[in-house]
Amino acid sequence: MAFLLSTLQFWTYSDVGCGTYHDKGETSFYSGDQIYYEEKKNYTESRGVVWTLSNKRPEKLRDALKELEELFSTSRCLSLEWKNQSTIQLVFSNSIFVYIFINIATGDIEKISFDKYLVGKIHSDHIVDVVSSTDGIVFSYVEPKLIRIQFNKKQTLETNKKIEKLSAVDPKITSLDLLGPTGRRLERKLSRSSNNDFLLVWWRISSNEVWPWTPLTIEKERANLQVYTINGSKIELACYCRTETEPLMAKFSQLHTHHIITVELKSTHKGEISIERCIYEVTTTKLQRVACTSIPLKSNAVCQAHNFQEDRLLLGCEDCLFDDYRQVTQTTKLNFVPSTISWHSNDTIVLVASAHGHIQCFDQSLNNINLKILSEYESTPSPYLDLTQYFKYQPTLTKIVWNPTPVTDHPPIDRVILVFEKGSLACLQFQLGILSRGCLTPMELISHYIKHRQLDEAVGLLSSLNWNTDSQTCFYCLTFIVNHLLRMPFTTAVDAQLEASLGSFYAPIRPLTKVVVLEYRERLGNLARKFFHHLLRHEKLEKASLLAVDIGCRDLFRDLYYMAVAKGDNIVAEVALRNAKELEEMTVSSEESGDSHDEESDGKSEYSDSSSSSQIPSVSNPHVRSATIVPTSATSLHLHSSSSEDSSKKLQSFRPYTHLTATADLSLLSLKPTLDPNEEFVDGDNFLANDSEEEAAGTVKVVHFDVEKRLAEYRATKLAKQEAQIKVTPKEVEDTHIEQKLPQESPPKPKPQRKKKETTISKPATKQTLDVTPEQPINPNPTNPTNLTLFGKYKREIDIFVNLLKFVLWLLLMTVFVEVEFGAVFLICSIFYIIFRNFRNTPKKEGEPSAYSVFNPNCEAIDGTLTAEQFERELLRARELVNKSEDSLRVGSFMIGKELIKLISELYPKLSVVLGNCILAHNEEYIGIDDELKFESGDVIAIIPPLSGG
Repeated sequence: MAFLLSTLQFWTYSDVGCGTYHDKGETSFYSGDQIYYEEKKNYTESRGVVWTLSNKRPEKLRDALKELEELFSTSRCLSLEWKNQSTIQLVFSNSIFVYIFINIATGDIEKISFDKYLVGKIHSDHIVDVVSSTDGIVFSYVEPKLIRIQFNKKQTLETNKKIEKLSAVDPKITSLDLLGPTGRRLERKLSRSSNNDFLLVWWRISSNEVWPWTPLTIEKERANLQVYTINGSKIELACYCRTETEPLMAKFSQLHTHHIITVELKSTHKGEISIERCIYEVTTTKLQRVACTSIPLKSNAVCQAHNFQEDRLLLGCEDCLFDDYRQVTQTTKLNFVPSTISWHSNDTIVLVASAHGHIQCFDQSLNNINLKILSEYESTPSPYLDLTQYFKYQPTLTKIVWNPTPVTDHPPIDRVILVFEKGSLACLQFQLGILSRGCLTPMELISHYIKHRQLDEAVGLLSSLNWNTDSQTCFYCLTFIVNHLLRMPFTTAVDAQLEASLGSFYAPIRPLTKVVVLEYRERLGNLARKFFHHLLRHEKLEKASLLAVDIGCRDLFRDLYYMAVAKGDNIVAEVALRNAKELEEMTVSSEESGDSHDEESDGKSEYSDSSSSSQIPSVSNPHVRSATIVPTSATSLHLHSSSSEDSSKKLQSFRPYTHLTATADLSLLSLKPTLDPNEEFVDGDNFLANDSEEEAAGTVKVVHFDVEKRLAEYRATKLAKQEAQIKVTPKEVEDTHIEQKLPQESPPKPKPQRKKKETTISKPATKQTLDVTPEQPINPNPTNPTNLTLFGKYKREIDIFVNLLKFVLWLLLMTVFVEVEFGAVFLICSIFYIIFRNFRNTPKKEGEPSAYSVFNPNCEAIDGTLTAEQFERELLRARELVNKSEDSLRVGSFMIGKELIKLISELYPKLSVVLGNCILAHNEEYIGIDDELKFESGDVIAIIPPLSGG
C-alpha cells in the first residue's frame, strides 16, 4: 500500500515522548538507559536536528520557548498564519503577536519574537477573530464592534529573522460600531478580500430564531452578512444580506474578489438535512445570491473546508466530498468524528483530524493514504496517525495549517503546523524523497500508486483532475497510467481501468474547452489507437467498434472488418464495412469539390489527409519527369498531368485498393542508355526487337529490358574477371591496365520539340534504338588506369614486411604492460582487435562499380552500393507479390497497378504494347510516385516485365 513517510516534532520541553527539545546536561531517568540516551542524542545531532536549544543572547531560544508554552496555557490562539516558508505569525486573545522563525530544511526553531505593543491599548477581553494584512489589523468581538489598527507605514518582513514591530509602523487605532442585535453575545467572524478592499463580518443564526417585537426593527439589523469597504482610515457599510439558513462558513473568494462563498446548513420539519453551497455577489448597494448548490446529507456537518481552487468542498460528518466541477458527491467512512479539515496548497491531499489528535490523509478523490512516522522503533504504515500516544493527558487539536507553496528558488517542503489547546505546537513534516523531488503533486502521487499496484486509486485520482484548469498535469497522468496498463496482462479489471482513464478526456462529465481539445486531441488520439489495437488483439470487437466510432478513422474500421471476418462475427464486420465506406464517400466528395476549385484557380491540385494534418513528403529526382500519385485520407489516388491544359482534362481520379495507405519512400534508379535513331533493336542485344516497319505519327514505342538475362551476364562477366585476375601475373595485370580503353560516353539525347495538339501527340516517323552493349569493359578506376604498377608488383613483399613490424611492436608493448601488471588486459584487448579487423566487411575499393551498372552500360557514377545479390532478392520478392496479387506489383516500396496502365492506354489509344504487372519507365528513367507524367513526341516507355508470367 502507498504511504507517506513523515517526521513529528513537538516544539516543547514537556515530556510528550516524540521529538522534543532537551535541557542542557539532561540525562536519562534510568541509569541503564544512559548509553542509549547518548547514542540517540548523537544520531539526532548528526542529522542536523537540534537536540538542545541555545540560550545565548539576543535570541535566548530556551527562555522564549518556555514563555510561548506559558502563553498557550493562559490565552487562546486566535489565528495562525504562514507569512512565508520560514515565518509563522500567531495572534493570541490577549492581543500578543508572536513570530516564529524556523529552519526550512530541518524545521527547527531559530528565533521567537514577541510583540506586546497592543497589550493595554485595546480591549482584549472577548476577542473572537482577527485578520491582518500589510496595511492594518482588524479585531472582532462578541459585542457589535470592530477595532482596526491602521498602519501609516507599510510593515516589511525581512528574511534575516527580523520583523518590524507594530510600534515602528506608526499604528492608528479606530473603533466602529456594527449593526445587529444588541445585548446578545455573538461570535462575529471576519474575512477579507484578496485585494484588501472589502471586509466581511458574519455570524451564525438559526432559521427559527425568535426576535422581540420592536416597531423600529429594520432589515439592516437582522442581516448576518455585512460587507464593509475599507478606504484608508474610513470603514463604511457597503451592502448586507440575511441568509435563509444557518451559515457554517462564509469567506471571500480568492479567485473572484467580488464573490462571497458560504456553506449553509438547512434542515426541514421531516428531519431531512442538506448543505447549501451559495455564492453571493458584492455590488456597491446590494448583496445578492447568484448561485446555490444543494447537497443532501444523512447527519449534521461538523466541519468543512474548500480547496484552494474552490471547486471542491469537504464536509466532515460521516465525511463526504462534494466535487463542484463534476457535480458529484463522494463519501468515505472514518474511524473518528472529524473536527478540523485542511487542504494542501496544491489540492493534492487533505488532512482530516479529530479533536483528540487522530489524523487521517486522503487524496482529492477520497482515497485513503496511509501514514508512517519515522521513529527509532519499527513501525508499519497505518490508515491514520494517533497522536494521543505521545501525551500523558488527553490533547485537544484545534488547528492544522499547511505551509504555503514556495515562490522562490527554495526546494518545496511540505510541512504542517499542529496547534493544541493549552498545549504546545507540533510540526509534521513529510519526507517525500529524492525520486519525487520533494513535490507532492498529482503526478508524483499517481506514480506512487502505480509503484504499489494501486491502479484503481490512480485512475480515481486522474478522474478527479480538472482538464480546464491543469491540462498539462492531466495529460501527463493519463499518459503514464495508460502506458502502464497496456504493458500489463489483459484482464477485465485492466480493460475497465483503460476505459475509465481515456474516458476522463473523451467522455468528461463537464465539457472541455476548445483550446484543451485542440491541444491534446492528436496526442491522445495515438493512445486511443493503441487501446483500439489492444482490444483487437484480445478479440474485444464490440468495444473496439465503439472506440473506432469515437476516434472516427477509416483505417480502424478496415482493421476491425478484417478481424471480424477472421473471427466469423458477421454483424460487427458489416457495421465496420458500412462505416468505412461512409467515411470514404464523405472524404472523396470533399476532396473532389476541393480539386475542382483548385483546377479552376491555377490548374494544380493540392492533396490533404483529413485524418492527419501531416503533409506527405515528396521524392524529387531532377532527371525524371514529374508524375504525382498522392494517397489521400480516403485512400483515393489522383493522377494529374500539368503538361498542357487539354491533356489535364483527360486525367481522372481513380480508386485504388485498400492497402495503398501511405506514401512510399523511394530510391529512383537512373536509366541512361544511348539512343541511335538510325539503328534498330536486335534480339541479341538483350532487347526484344521491334517491328521493322516505321510507326505512324503519334505512337509510342515500348522497350523491354530483359532483366534476368542482363543480370546473369553481369555476374558471369564478374566471375570470369575474378578468375582471370587470379591466373595472370602482376606484369600482365600492368599491361592490361595500360592497354585498356575507356568507354566513350554517348552523346546526350537531343530534347524533342514539343508540338501542341488537342488530344494526340505528334511524332515523326523515325525509329529510336537503345544502343547498349553488355560486353563493354568496365574499368574499376577510370581516372587512373595504371593503378600504381610499382606498388602492385611488390605488394606481397610489402605486406609481409608491414605485418612483421606490427608483430615486433606488439611484443614491445606486451613487455611494457606486463611490467606494470596490465598484461592480461592488453592481451584481451589485442584479441578483440584482431577479431574486429578480420571479421568485419572489407570496405569498397575506390572505383569499384556497383551492381546498378548492369542497368548503366556507360558505367556512369551512380550513388549507392546495392549488390547484385541484394537486387536479386528484391526481384524474388517482386515475384512473390506478383503471384499473390493480379492487380499490382510492389518492388521495395514502389507500386504500379493496372489502373495506371489502363489510364495511359486511354490517353494514348495507339500505344502498341501494354503489359500488366510491370514497372513503368519513361524516357530511360523510372517513373516515381511523386512525379508527373509528361508524354511528348518521340518518347519511349520502357516496361520491365516480371520474372515470370509476363
